[in-house]
Amino acid sequence: MKSCRLCSIELKSQLDFNVINGSGEFRPIDAICQLSFSIVNTSLYVCRTCKAKLKSYVQSKAKTRKIEDELKGICDKSGTAISTTSNTNEKSNSLGKHLQFKESDSKECQTNLSFPHDANNSSDTVAAAILPLIEKEVHKECHEMCRESIKVPADGQNNAQTKPKSRRDLFQSSQKRKADNQNVVAGNIKKFVKRDVRSILKRTSKEDIMNFTFEKANEELQERCPLFWRILKAASRPHNMMDKVNSDVYLSTSIVTAASVCLKNRSQRMTTVQLLISLIINHSSYTSTLVRLKTMRLAVSYTYFNKKLDEFGESHDEAINQMLEVERKVLQKKIPAQQPTSVNQQNPEAA
Repeated sequence: MKSCRLCSIELKSQLDFNVINGSGEFRPIDAICQLSFSIVNTSLYVCRTCKAKLKSYVQSKAKTRKIEDELKGICDKSGTAISTTSNTNEKSNSLGKHLQFKESDSKECQTNLSFPHDANNSSDTVAAAILPLIEKEVHKECHEMCRESIKVPADGQNNAQTKPKSRRDLFQSSQKRKADNQNVVAGNIKKFVKRDVRSILKRTSKEDIMNFTFEKANEELQERCPLFWRILKAASRPHNMMDKVNSDVYLSTSIVTAASVCLKNRSQRMTTVQLLISLIINHSSYTSTLVRLKTMRLAVSYTYFNKKLDEFGESHDEAINQMLEVERKVLQKKIPAQQPTSVNQQNPEAA
């Protein structure tokens, strides 16, 4: 489900899918960077209403800056302007010791955590303010990642409720609540069904294991756990310069393996990568190391591994059995069914 980064409403129309890292003349991410409040949502889209407001915000800010420059020019001509660049430079230099950002970094990775800075803030103060928010967001993402199913209306309409922001929204929400209460009294309760949202790291059937790729798991982590994925990506990025193909392969395998080890502590069913490692070790005749790797959350137990081997090899001789069945039918057609009776009739004394 994709929602707006600012108002958190569900996006249904194609006109509302505006990427914040757009390549046009106006990029919503540049306006979000200038906001003075924190944004908890990590969606990569904004609706058209919020995009228009962000655009007007940037335009009004540019207009204010233009008027300020005109006033400064008038004061410079009259000789009443006092330069304040020295104080500004001192504050920016003292703050730059603790926070150094590049324009390329802000375009590549936009965080949704912002708080007021002071020139006297130290790195420990900044870390103490931002780390609890990051930990809370990662905990929420990993919890959603480990879920197996969610409840959705049986009619297929997902009516997500958002916080009312106007009198009209308040009136609509009250009318909807009243209608729901009437349906409950009348017995017309909406039916809900469970939708399977299991992660690719939880799918351990034979077909899922054969179709598993680290690229698919990496894309799922990037979509469902964006902040957790960025942390692992930053920790896994190689320090030396290598070609993009090899760097992407190393990054995806490192990120997925590290995420599977961490998520297995939250859910014992996140064992797809561990099962793959166990299969590789089994074919390499090093099965004695499974016990040690299981403790390190890198492999599965012997019991579970033998169970999956029985499941994977359940129909290993199905093709041979089908061939034998076809041959049996062909032989039955060639050999007469009354052959033993005819032999007895030819030799009555032997009977």
